[in-house]
Amino acid sequence: MTLAHGIGGRLDLPIPLLYFTLAAITVLVVTFAMLSTRWHEPRLQAPTGRVFDAPPWLGLVGGIFSVVSLALLAVMVLSGFLGSEDALENPAPVIVYVGLWLVLPFMSALVGDFYQVIAPWQVLARWLKIGGVSRPGVGARLGYWPAAMVLLVFTWWELVSPVGGVPLWLAVIALVYTLCMLVTTGLWGGEAHLTTWDGFGAYNHLMGAIGPIGRSGDGELVRRGWLRGLPLVAERPGLDVVAVVLIGGVTYDGLTGIPFWRNQLAGPLEDTLSSLGLDWKVAEMGVGTFGLLAVVLMVGWAYHVACAFSVILSKADTGVSRVRIRFAHTLVPIAFAYAFAHYFTLVLYEGQFFLSAIGDPFDLGWDLFGLTGRAVDYTLISPNVVWYIQLIAVIAGHVGGVILAHDRALVDFPGVNAIRSQYAMLALMVVLTMLALFILTSG
Repeated sequence: MTLAHGIGGRLDLPIPLLYFTLAAITVLVVTFAMLSTRWHEPRLQAPTGRVFDAPPWLGLVGGIFSVVSLALLAVMVLSGFLGSEDALENPAPVIVYVGLWLVLPFMSALVGDFYQVIAPWQVLARWLKIGGVSRPGVGARLGYWPAAMVLLVFTWWELVSPVGGVPLWLAVIALVYTLCMLVTTGLWGGEAHLTTWDGFGAYNHLMGAIGPIGRSGDGELVRRGWLRGLPLVAERPGLDVVAVVLIGGVTYDGLTGIPFWRNQLAGPLEDTLSSLGLDWKVAEMGVGTFGLLAVVLMVGWAYHVACAFSVILSKADTGVSRVRIRFAHTLVPIAFAYAFAHYFTLVLYEGQFFLSAIGDPFDLGWDLFGLTGRAVDYTLISPNVVWYIQLIAVIAGHVGGVILAHDRALVDFPGVNAIRSQYAMLALMVVLTMLALFILTSG
């Protein structure tokens, strides 16, 4: 996409990166040791939370945000067809890549999964009275696999496609996706649609399970502790793939900003393909596609190996595929930490383009809010503060993963085997932490 991403190099760190990395690893190891010696019974597996009555104004707020969500979808499509071709002057890319892809999931992790209420496709389906009958059996069979493929394709479109940031193409894709969502809602409806077919629905569902507000089995609102919704996420096929795609996509985006990747890996490959007569843009897209898939597969392979060693070390009579699903929720805090650390400056800075572009969405010379042409303020936060926020996010996400993995292990691998089973998972968390910090400081 045309918008710049949110990470820059941190070559002026107050202390060497090695010290930060050692400190982060120490936090993870100490957390694991404390859990091993003091946390002997599972505490997060049963539904918890205090039911509360929704305040009268909550429905009104939800209705307002639903209308705003649908209006933004309409503006995005219309501005894509009618607005400026410049991605920095057209609100469509910001609405998609900042609003839909980042702000909504971040807010879900902070509050709870409210996407199911304000998702524009769900709102439109309700208005058109489509999908009144739910067929959850479809979701049980297909699981999260369709949603995982949607997220992978979207990631490819954003990071690899040469037209990923072109407003016109975004408008076309949005219309096609809207039609697909209406069809799948009409055929299968309900929760099966939100978490099976809608990749953004699955993404927000997992992020919302981090937040302190959720719903009980009866659909009532409950207050709960942070992370407590994750062990209760439905364990359906493809759940681990969704988490792997989210982590792998951000990892690939970070790696492409590293000089070694550009100069020693991608660049020479593109030159070789071009020398064989392949068009440069096609060569670049081919190398990018291969790189994205390779990184996602490597993250998935690392998680698979960790699960396999967990089975071996615990001497459990269970399959690796089952462990992959059972422990997939432990990757969600890491996926959130990766995304937040990598992109929160994108929301902070490039999100300001929205304020400028929304005043003239159709390139007609309007200035509806007096902000058209407004310059981006890059002084809102200092680079050192950005770094510490990123560092805290990365550590907190991996600590959350360690806690969730330990609690689940106490259920699946009773006794001392629960601790042994987590050695491999701890090693995975350490590797992912080191990788995240390396990417953050090398871009």
